[in-house]
Amino acid sequence: MSDQFADLNKQLAFDYVCHVIFSRAESFIIEGNPAYDSEKALAYVVELMSEWGYSNTRAIGQLEAIRQENDYMREMYGDDDHE
Repeated sequence: MSDQFADLNKQLAFDYVCHVIFSRAESFIIEGNPAYDSEKALAYVVELMSEWGYSNTRAIGQLEAIRQENDYMREMYGDDDHE
């Protein structure tokens, strides 16, 4: 039974970390700045979650939202270095 709670706590920890990264990226984007590093960090965490068998559905949605905004900024600024 304690193993179930340990997995739940790890899932919640992953979800929290993803939320923090997403919130930081959101604040950058709202200010008109790209959030390329946040995109990379969240992509890494999403990959880890998948590899370790944790649910990453919400994190994938957050990643896609950041990626779309960053893609828009890449296109707008002609910034190919951060793809």
